[in-house]
Amino acid sequence: MSRSLLKLLVLTALVATLTALGVSLAFADGEPRASLGADPVATLPPVVFLSSSAARGNVNGLKFSDEDIIVFFPENETGTVGTWSMFFDGSDVGLANADINGFELLDDTTVLMTFDRPLRIPGLGRIDDSDILKFTFSAVPGLNTAGTFELCFDGSNYDLTTGAEDIDAIAFDPEGRLLISTDGTARVNGRALRAYDEDLLVFGDAPFVCNPPAAPDSWDIYVDGSDIQLKNGSEDVNAAWVDSSVADKNIYLATKGRFRVASGGGVAAGDNDDIFGMTPFTLGENQTTGFPFAAFDGDIVGQRKAIDGIYIAPVSALTAASLQAAALAVDDEEETVAQFFVEEDDLTEEDLVDPELDMYDSTEDLLDEDDVVITIYVPMVQQ
Repeated sequence: MSRSLLKLLVLTALVATLTALGVSLAFADGEPRASLGADPVATLPPVVFLSSSAARGNVNGLKFSDEDIIVFFPENETGTVGTWSMFFDGSDVGLANADINGFELLDDTTVLMTFDRPLRIPGLGRIDDSDILKFTFSAVPGLNTAGTFELCFDGSNYDLTTGAEDIDAIAFDPEGRLLISTDGTARVNGRALRAYDEDLLVFGDAPFVCNPPAAPDSWDIYVDGSDIQLKNGSEDVNAAWVDSSVADKNIYLATKGRFRVASGGGVAAGDNDDIFGMTPFTLGENQTTGFPFAAFDGDIVGQRKAIDGIYIAPVSALTAASLQAAALAVDDEEETVAQFFVEEDDLTEEDLVDPELDMYDSTEDLLDEDDVVITIYVPMVQQ
């Protein structure tokens, strides 16, 4: 038997064995390399990562602040090389001293967002940090942001009335229902349902629309963080996004600090500039998921600030060239300066009693969340 024929037989047997084990093979330069066919990231189309941060920073020459949304365009398959652009410059619309701590795109020109402190907007009044605003771009997103705000979700109408129930993450499930996480322990549905800061709550049983009618028992548990071992204070959910594609429906999360997630026999670990994902098998208070996986490593791509908002979009929906072109096409306008003043916080003594809080969730930190109100002067839409 010739050597070439022997190599062919061995290679054929190897391929058959690996295929039976669920491993796929790709060939480059005539050499086989193995990759797990069950990897949930592998079925995603090319994507870009939009994020907001809890602090100002500079990544590859792009300066950003905590009122901005920036976007990363990966330039290789592993997502370790790419370019950054501005998507939403908050200072252009009067948010220079605000902090976006959760957002979700409705489409290419509409963003839902929530803030870490209350705002006062003339014409809209007091916007609490348990509320959600809708921003509609009047120009192409980019360095020169322009558009209008309107109130989309008044949290006080839906049992979000305490400082611990301030919204700190927004997402939609594959059915279009609103998902949120809260700063601390939330007691909703007439205080009958309790959710912790590592959980995701789901609102209603129909696709979300702005200012939905209030109804009893509107909330349910969507993700129970303790089921995937999110138990420490540093592991509070700080950002969320859910893939609505038929193939995946993966859940992506970022946390306030270091995390170690265990599920389905697998483990993922990182810190607050990373994003991890998981594939749910069942949801709710006793959920089961597949292996957690690393989706985005901020350190590798130069973004080392805490992530407090995420959205993953197909590359076809957004390009770095379009954002840069928009920035060049519009002249810079004078920024509106936000005015701060102190208002009494809305935390009660009961809010501070949380069996899952540790030293990371200090009383001082919670009290700081609601003691400042921002006044901004921007265009608005009233319904």
